[in-house]
Amino acid sequence: MTNLIDESINSLPNEVSMRAYIVCFCDLLGQNKRINDLEAKYDEIYSESFQRAALQIVDNVRLFREMFRLYFRGVSLQSNESETYKKKLERENEFTADDYVNEIRKMGIKYQTFSDTLIAYAPCVIDEDDGRVNLNAIHLIMGVVSRAFLESFSLEIPFRGGIDIGLGYEINGKEISGPALRAAYYCENNLAKWPRVVVGESLVKLLREYDFKTKERIDLAKHCRELLISTSDNISTLDFCGNAVKANFDLDGWGKKVQRAYQYVLASEEEFRLKEKSTLCERYSFLRQFIEDQAPGIIDSYRYKKARQVH
Repeated sequence: MTNLIDESINSLPNEVSMRAYIVCFCDLLGQNKRINDLEAKYDEIYSESFQRAALQIVDNVRLFREMFRLYFRGVSLQSNESETYKKKLERENEFTADDYVNEIRKMGIKYQTFSDTLIAYAPCVIDEDDGRVNLNAIHLIMGVVSRAFLESFSLEIPFRGGIDIGLGYEINGKEISGPALRAAYYCENNLAKWPRVVVGESLVKLLREYDFKTKERIDLAKHCRELLISTSDNISTLDFCGNAVKANFDLDGWGKKVQRAYQYVLASEEEFRLKEKSTLCERYSFLRQFIEDQAPGIIDSYRYKKARQVH
């Protein structure tokens, strides 16, 4: 056994190849409280209520992972309401489902999960000889996360996230580590504070200042910038409910999804207010204001329908 371990250690690479990556770090909210509540009921471990609570924790993680898995494959969870990005590609470019997956692979996009956390990443440059920024991957990751964030409220699995670029390295070709991961985690853990996805300064600077040269790439970078909203705390936040989301990603049923998100946020804000949980109430108040600012027409329509129901 000792010889086997020695051989394994000796076969490890003696240097790490660092390169620039875009990394997205997303964390499912509310799981710590659910786990703590469950831990307090260990004496009821065989009760039906304990089993239901445990299953809810597991189901939330499964749904969170499946949502991202399907979106990274170009499929909507509620495909009866939404023409998928994959189908749009098929219609406009005669792409097949396999072609879409192959395009994702060409971009170098990968993702990994750990417990209630998801990390998506891709190299910032695919072809070292070409040297061009991997803008397609940046655009797709931002788009997937934006759409997943909106979807998460309908599924009642809100999350928080951070996206940034920096140096990193892969472990065994399937895990990302290094400063790029730390930067994305910092955005999620230190800057986001309320349910949203924060975009780091390095990525914002790249999208604003880099010379993308061709019209196609300039337009794509513009699409990415249109998804960046500077909030009242001067932090770049990924839009998930404004016109840029609808225009860039062809979301049929977009208005209904925004209304469902708004309804969920209103209910959460009221729940935390009644429970006198001021910090959580304030966080959902910020999120409510964000939706109202980005989708005023949809919110006015929602309020009008509610008013008619009352009368």
